[in-house]
Amino acid sequence: MSLAYSRYAEAFIDLAAERNDLDGYLDDLTSVNAICSDKTLNMLLINPEVSKSERKNVLSGVLKGKVRQEVLNFVLLLTDKERIGLLPGILRESVRLANERRKIMDITIYTAFPIGHDQIDTICGKFKKMNDAADIKVDVKLDPSLIGGVKVVIGDKVYDGSVKKKLAGLRKNMVDQQ
Repeated sequence: MSLAYSRYAEAFIDLAAERNDLDGYLDDLTSVNAICSDKTLNMLLINPEVSKSERKNVLSGVLKGKVRQEVLNFVLLLTDKERIGLLPGILRESVRLANERRKIMDITIYTAFPIGHDQIDTICGKFKKMNDAADIKVDVKLDPSLIGGVKVVIGDKVYDGSVKKKLAGLRKNMVDQQ
């Protein structure tokens, strides 16, 4: 993750928190990101031959009345600083920071086979309690290479209880003993 992503995201989330409207500001930034991802508009926004003032005028015209004025000002600042291309990363980091402030965890559960809601709830409950989280957003992905068991990823932490991991550990122990 870029330092620029985190600095702009922190400033954005601080502004949203100051206005006591994290969800509204994030919704607006998500809308701006979707609008700016239009191929034609995106090409205009990153084209160095188009002046900053022209880019800002286009953005103002497209976004005026669709997003909060503070969000528009934020996007215009990104344009001024030649950072508008960082918007998708800033949005991702802003969502992560907002979830962190609200004690909402994003976890990904990898399994070799589909698992039921009861199993997902059990796994989520353990990690919710372990991390003192208010809520958990879960994404379940199938990974047949795990053979069995589960692997849970939370941010940069990996909790691997898969058969694949256990077999790799056994192999390592057997090689070390020779």
